[in-house]
Amino acid sequence: MAALRGPAVPRALGAVAILLIVTPLVDLVGTVLPLRPSEVAWRFGTYGLLTSALVTPIVGLALLLALGAMMERRGLLLTVAVVSGVLVVIVLGWLALFVLDFIQLRQAVAIGNKASYDAAAVKAAVYAAVEAITLAFLAFGISDTRRWALPAHGTSRGQPLGLVAKIPVDEGY
Repeated sequence: MAALRGPAVPRALGAVAILLIVTPLVDLVGTVLPLRPSEVAWRFGTYGLLTSALVTPIVGLALLLALGAMMERRGLLLTVAVVSGVLVVIVLGWLALFVLDFIQLRQAVAIGNKASYDAAAVKAAVYAAVEAITLAFLAFGISDTRRWALPAHGTSRGQPLGLVAKIPVDEGY
C-alpha cells in the first residue's frame, strides 16, 4: 500500500475527474454550435443532448468531491458544491423552458412521430430530474462531508486514515 501514498494518485484521479467533466461538455458544444436559442427545435434538441451529456461530468464532480474529502481540501469541496449548486439551478430552470418548448413544438410534429417525440421528451425530463437530485446531493453533501471526512489528522481512535476514511492503515510504511 505504500505505493498509494504521496501526491501521484490524487493528481492522477484529479486529472481523470477533469477529463470526465470537460470532454463530454466539449463534445456537446461542438454538436450544438452555432447557437440558435431563438429556435424552439434547437432549444428542445440541445436540452436533450445536455441531459445525456451531463451524466459523465457529474461522475467527475463526484470523484472530485471524494478526492477533496480524502485529501481534506475544503476549497475543492466548496468548489464542487458551488458548481453543483449552479448546475442544479441551470438544469431545473432549463427544464421549465424545455416543458414549454415541448408543448409548443409538439403541435408541429407529425401524428406518426408523436410517440417517439414524447418518449424523447420524457427521457430528457427524467434524466434532468435524476441529475438535479444527484447534483443537489453533491452541492449540499458538503455539510455532511465536513462532519465525517475532514477530521484533524487521524480518526477518533488516533490512527491515521487510509485511502478510504473508515479504514485505518498500518503506520509501518
